Amino acid sequence: MARSTKTAQEFIQSSFSPIVGILCSPKVENVVSKNNLSFTELLQPFAAMDWEGQFREPGGSVCTVKNWKLIVRDVNWKPLQPTEARRQLNNAVLHNFNEKTVSLDLEGRKFDVPQSTPWFDAWRETYLEVQYPSDHEYTKHFLSCIIVGTTHDENIVDTFNTLNQQYAQLQNATPPKPAKWFNNQILKSYLLLHDVSSVTKDKADAAFETLKQTFGAGNCFFLTINSKSTLDPCLPTDYWTQFIKRASDTNSDVMSTSLTSTPLEPQATFPPQPPHNQNENLLTVSTNPEGQHPLTTSESDVYDNANSLQTHSFSGSSESVSVSGKAFDYSTEIHGAALNASDIEGVKRFMQDYATKALLPHVEKQIAQLSENVTTRKGVSRSLISATKRWFNTGKTGNTTVNNTVVYSTDCPELQLRRLGDLWFMCGQWQRAFDTYHTAKREFYADSAWLCYAGALEMAAISAFMAGEANRKTHGYMEESIVTYLNTCRMVQFAVRATLLSVLCLNGSGLHGEAAKQLIRMTSEDSDLRSAMLLEQAALCFLSGPGSKAMCRKYAFHMVLAGHRFSKSGQKKHAYRCYKQAYQVYVDSGWRLATDHVQFA
Repeated sequence: MARSTKTAQEFIQSSFSPIVGILCSPKVENVVSKNNLSFTELLQPFAAMDWEGQFREPGGSVCTVKNWKLIVRDVNWKPLQPTEARRQLNNAVLHNFNEKTVSLDLEGRKFDVPQSTPWFDAWRETYLEVQYPSDHEYTKHFLSCIIVGTTHDENIVDTFNTLNQQYAQLQNATPPKPAKWFNNQILKSYLLLHDVSSVTKDKADAAFETLKQTFGAGNCFFLTINSKSTLDPCLPTDYWTQFIKRASDTNSDVMSTSLTSTPLEPQATFPPQPPHNQNENLLTVSTNPEGQHPLTTSESDVYDNANSLQTHSFSGSSESVSVSGKAFDYSTEIHGAALNASDIEGVKRFMQDYATKALLPHVEKQIAQLSENVTTRKGVSRSLISATKRWFNTGKTGNTTVNNTVVYSTDCPELQLRRLGDLWFMCGQWQRAFDTYHTAKREFYADSAWLCYAGALEMAAISAFMAGEANRKTHGYMEESIVTYLNTCRMVQFAVRATLLSVLCLNGSGLHGEAAKQLIRMTSEDSDLRSAMLLEQAALCFLSGPGSKAMCRKYAFHMVLAGHRFSKSGQKKHAYRCYKQAYQVYVDSGWRLATDHVQFA
């Protein structure tokens, strides 16, 4: 198998990192803009922790948190429009082309195969990033919020009170905003940003003292930036380039005219409550496809369906439209021009202080509270469905679509159990996460809450892999999760995500043939780029198995299929690369039709 830039464990941990919301006053962005950055961009490179944190679990044992990474995101964040999401997926593949190969000896012959597949790593990461957060899981919800003001604000207390009001409106908005919150008790902290270049230290110190007296010293932080003088050297590296992803200016007109709605969340599963609904604390889980949003395609997710929002073109795939045309090259921007080494150290220190002194204690408190709530109400009928459903439901999802609706209150034990599992997982406590998800899946299965059930299965399988306890049974959990997402819930985007994660687990256990089967199953006619990526990975899986002729031929066959789909999606370089890889197997085979097809494709 081609070497990845991250290990399977590193990729999984970074894909389910805690998300910290940022709510800024307008003057904050003005201060930070001197560095060609937004405030969230300023923090993000320093959100990966190189230290070990600790917190206590309810039993009193100390839990160690290693390699923690936080995702810093504006609270007004919105998912990408489908056209922009497809553009980023295409560009992730296009701009990570690499022809480096390594030689393998198979059947007495040498084959040059890709040394690594950075285009797939970039596509996979982007695919997970552009997904809409769902209500059946909480790893993509804001776990905490940092409210940020600046020393430029004349009345600092009024500024933060106004921001507090905005925060309350975001949490209680009807219908709900795209950004979702872990629960109603998320951590809220206050940060005062000091612009050294234009505000005196005395004024900054006085403002910070006022802030601590108003909101509590333990909830307040202070950060100094823009300290660079003419004598300070430039920063040794641009820390921010890899974290900046901006929408293409060339696509903005297309997005505004051809798309009249925001990206569709899994509305078939969690329809928003109408404003007059008095049951605001109820969560509806529906797997009835007839209840879908009228613009939702039932066969594939809106981000990945190349033909869902564009008319047919003779190029073979409308995905190729997104590949052409580059806007301004943001990689030439200079970032951090007003910062010196002391500012960088200050940002690092703030992120560490926030994680150790605020976020981890909050997580400890939440875990204790959720554990107590779940234990206290254990054994009680916990959903609003009729209790008789548990007795008369025949259960297995199989390949049938079940028309049912499950109504959970937002604080019911089933969802609290899911929240608890997600907290354990995000803190790297894999065994505790597995135990929690394992319990949750039984509850969701009993209630026929299939989307929640599939999600719990998915996370249980991943937790077992991360804990080093993966086996045939836990791999079976992931398989059942994929089938349930795909056939019962009709949620292709989650089935694809589960497949990408499952393949990591299967390859890590040496089950390359099983991994290839799962990848091939997720190919379809509605997305050429996705199919090309998965077919190429399936081919590499076959090459990673026993070095028999059958596996080599399967490798070549699926490389040809991948090349065809790359060509249809407009990725001509990758198409040529795949055909070239396949030709090595066919060149001396005497199979004239096969070699002619590859040569003339």
